[in-house]
Amino acid sequence: MFFIPGELISALTFPGVILHEWAHKLFCKRLGVKVLEVKYFQIGKKVAGYVVHEPPYYLQTDILDFRWTTFSKFTRSNFT
Repeated sequence: MFFIPGELISALTFPGVILHEWAHKLFCKRLGVKVLEVKYFQIGKKVAGYVVHEPPYYLQTDILDFRWTTFSKFTRSNFT
């Protein structure tokens, strides 16, 4: 097995990290979730980039409602 230095990995992957974090910020903006902090890229840290945002409570509620209504429709149609 051979060793690849972290700086080399960072240099090769930084465009993808920047694009990835930009996409997170874009979807937060589109969903109306407030972005608190963005770090598109940093060298020498454990995490290359991140987006800190408020929790999207309404989205979690909508997903749970969708799962519950789908499950209840399935059970009513098959067991009644």
